[in-house]
Amino acid sequence: MRALALALAIAAIASSAAAQPADLPAQCRSVNGAIDWNACLEAAPADAPWRPLVLINLGTEALMRHDYANAVRYYDEASPPERQVYSDVTFHAFRSIAYWRVERNEEAQRDAQTALRMLRRDPSLPIPPQRYLPPGVEIDVSYAFILPVLKDTGAEEFPSAMREFMALPATDWVSYANRSAVLLETGDLSEALQMSARALERAPNEAAVLNNHCYIH
Repeated sequence: MRALALALAIAAIASSAAAQPADLPAQCRSVNGAIDWNACLEAAPADAPWRPLVLINLGTEALMRHDYANAVRYYDEASPPERQVYSDVTFHAFRSIAYWRVERNEEAQRDAQTALRMLRRDPSLPIPPQRYLPPGVEIDVSYAFILPVLKDTGAEEFPSAMREFMALPATDWVSYANRSAVLLETGDLSEALQMSARALERAPNEAAVLNNHCYIH
C-alpha cells in the first residue's frame, strides 16, 4: 500500500490441501532448519499435496517485495480456476491486495470478502472455523489489507467493516499508523491526519510515521 506502515512477518500459510509445514520434505529446509520456499518448489512434484502450500508462501514473499506480478503468478498456480483454494485470513487478505494491485478487481473483492467473513467468524465457509485465524494473526493488519480493496471495488460490506476496524483497540504507534494509512487509502484525509498525529506522539522518531505524516500533509 502507498503509505501503510504495517508490522508484518511472513508465516507459513496452510492451503486447503491440508498440507502443513511439518509435511514438507527435507529438501525444503536450509542448514539451520528454516524453510526455503524456492528450494521447496524445485523439489515439489506437480502432484505433491504440499505444492500449493509452497506456491502460496512464495506468492506472499513476492507480495512483501511489492512484486505483484509474481505474487499473482504464484497464487494462480496454487489455485487453478477449476479448484478454489481456501486458507486462513492472512492468505485471503494478502491475495486480495495482490489481485487488486494488478487490477483483477473481481477476484480481489472476492478474497477480501472471504477474509472479512473469517474475521467475523462466519461458520458457513467450506473450511473449519478454527482454521480462520491462525495463532499470532494480527486482526487489525488483516482489516488494514482488505479495507482499501472493499472500498475501491464498491463492496457493500465496506462501511460496516470500517466501523469494526476503527473499534479495535489501538495499543501502540503501529495501530494508529495502520488506521491512518487505511483512512488515507480510503479517502478520509482529515481523520487520517488525526490518527497519524497520535502515532507521531507515541513514536516521534519513527521514520515510517514521519514519512506518512508528511505525505498526508
